[in-house]
Amino acid sequence: MNQKNTLITLIIGALIIAIAFVMYTKDASPTPDDANMPPAASSETNSETSMESMQNMESADLSSEDEMDEMADMTDRQNSEEQSAASPEDEYAGTHIMPDGTIMMVDGTVITGATIQADGTVLLSTGTVITPAFDMRKDVTETDDEVTKAVVIDMVGTDFSYDVKQITVKKGDTVTINFRSDEGFHDWVIDEFDAATQRVNEGGTTSVTFVADEIGTFQYYCSVMSHREMGMVGYLEVKER
Repeated sequence: MNQKNTLITLIIGALIIAIAFVMYTKDASPTPDDANMPPAASSETNSETSMESMQNMESADLSSEDEMDEMADMTDRQNSEEQSAASPEDEYAGTHIMPDGTIMMVDGTVITGATIQADGTVLLSTGTVITPAFDMRKDVTETDDEVTKAVVIDMVGTDFSYDVKQITVKKGDTVTINFRSDEGFHDWVIDEFDAATQRVNEGGTTSVTFVADEIGTFQYYCSVMSHREMGMVGYLEVKER
């Protein structure tokens, strides 16, 4: 009887041990992914994946910073171009062509040896071509009625006439008559402005300057003998400014 009980006890103990082994083996079984690689390899792969993700994030951050820097540079260039278009920084900006043909810089420096070209630009002695901001010659002769101008007339006298028979100026203008006799003995006189040249023989030259400060039409003439009566006359018309 005792032997029988001992056998039963051993069988029950063996069953318990078998069940415990089965349960332990089931808990320790690897997952399908783990079954294909050693545990150490799986751990290294996870670490490498994490490192790669961090590097990708860092690269993305750097790329974003580069793009932002490039956009900022483009904005600065556009702003600079717009400012240049709005107010060009030309070293010759503000230059003036003076009545005598010289070029005056905005700081008052006078440039000589310049050539005014047909298109209005100026060729400097250095070879640089500039477009002056303001032409004082045009202002004097054409654009500004408030500015008086200097009128120079070259006139030739013969027996018995002047080659210029009509002169038109505006009140306040300064008039200069450069007279030359090509034939005979003559002069140029206008009474209302108390202006008269010297009398010159053939080939001689003389001049007179006066201010046309009265409005009207005035006769100029040769005062030698009866030359005036013989038709050596002309007319100066002074208009309101």
